[in-house]
Amino acid sequence: LDLAAPGAHQRVNELIASLGGVDAAAVCAGLYVDDPGADWAAEEGVIALNAAGCAAALNAAYTHFKSKGSGRLACISSIGGVRGNGRCPAYNASKAFLFNYLEGLRQNAAAAGADISVTNIVPAYMGDGAGCGGAMLSAVLKGRRTAYMPGYWRLLAAAYRNLPDFMHQHMTRWHYLLLKPFMRRAPRWDK
Repeated sequence: LDLAAPGAHQRVNELIASLGGVDAAAVCAGLYVDDPGADWAAEEGVIALNAAGCAAALNAAYTHFKSKGSGRLACISSIGGVRGNGRCPAYNASKAFLFNYLEGLRQNAAAAGADISVTNIVPAYMGDGAGCGGAMLSAVLKGRRTAYMPGYWRLLAAAYRNLPDFMHQHMTRWHYLLLKPFMRRAPRWDK
């Protein structure tokens, strides 16, 4: 489905209906544009897909689960959602939106007494990601709230989230250089 196009919510509803309902749904859509100039034409497309489009799909599935009282909802976001990045402002902001939207849906389900698990899968510099499907599926089946892939990124994300603003502001120049050792050490999930 083209989640960036208008009417994505309705198309997801139609897909769910054509299947006779579903017990689980996973949303995986994203557009990354390296945009250090913060060009609005590029930023708008990223936001349309990563935030609005994903939210439309998540909302359609969530509404279905809420009406039946249970379900498993998952979304693949990104480590980019932890903090902003000057090389791709809209990408990181749109992924941060997903962090908060998923948390809101989880809270809404709890308030309604619905048995809906909402899992935020947060991949981080996984290369081709080959073989990580099993780890993602396991996180969803266990009903985990957040699953970092690879797992050690949970600690790195916490450190990055709490980095003082004056340091983060100047990271654009050395952000990827600093993280490169962690990218190389990313484990292969198919072993």
